[in-house]
Amino acid sequence: AEGFYLEAARKDPTFLNGADVFKAAMARLMSGDVAGADSLARQYFDARAAAGEPAVEYRRAEWLWVSGRRAAAQRQLQEFARANQNGTLRDAATRAYAELAVWSLVAGDRGAATERVQEAAALAGPASAGVVALARFLAEPPAPPAEWAARAERLAPGVQSPVKSFALAAALLLSKEFPAASAVLKPMYENANPAADEGVAILLAWTAVETGHPDEAAPLLRFNPIPSPGGLNLFTPLYFPRLYQLRGAVAEKQGKPEEARANYGLFSLLSGPGPPR
Repeated sequence: AEGFYLEAARKDPTFLNGADVFKAAMARLMSGDVAGADSLARQYFDARAAAGEPAVEYRRAEWLWVSGRRAAAQRQLQEFARANQNGTLRDAATRAYAELAVWSLVAGDRGAATERVQEAAALAGPASAGVVALARFLAEPPAPPAEWAARAERLAPGVQSPVKSFALAAALLLSKEFPAASAVLKPMYENANPAADEGVAILLAWTAVETGHPDEAAPLLRFNPIPSPGGLNLFTPLYFPRLYQLRGAVAEKQGKPEEARANYGLFSLLSGPGPPR
């Protein structure tokens, strides 16, 4: 996959703003070669900087997070947000605070997530109101599934219905309400466009593993997600690199210890130091 992405980039370096190089970097990262992936990612970021993209440092911080350097990623993204919250990149700073909130939730720190949401809300404008609403929703206190569903219905009018469903599933997963999350995700998966909804299958597999149905999870975990040309998004931390933890759990249940160790190792590498997630 990496080779084909790079071949595409050589044919037209400007296609999708050079995103094929980023996709190649993600493909290398999925092999566990962080140094090689870093080299490709630098090519992509340097090209975007040369093209005048103003928020390259935001993208660099996201890369640090997805490649296992989470503490450094949080510092860099917070520095970007603080440096730009009163300038022309105010909307990007707002989105950065919202993304930091999701990172905190994935790490199990709802208090920090609430603080980041408050910082995002103080800056939000028309272009960033939707992402702030999603981050605020995800950071709300744990509640029964019915209350989460009611909260999702109250999301800002600008948040489209499919996004609301994904956000509801995410909130339920973060609250460990796995059967309820499965009920939301199953119809989404059945109607999904795999290229547009690359995380749905992985999240549904997460519910299957947690509810004691690893055999149902196995086919959902068969493929790696296709990297989006737009880069990472607010929900990426929920399913990547969790994909490898889930593959490890399934392999362990199937009596495949070597496959389980390989996947757990990749999950650990791309999660970085810290408690199990």
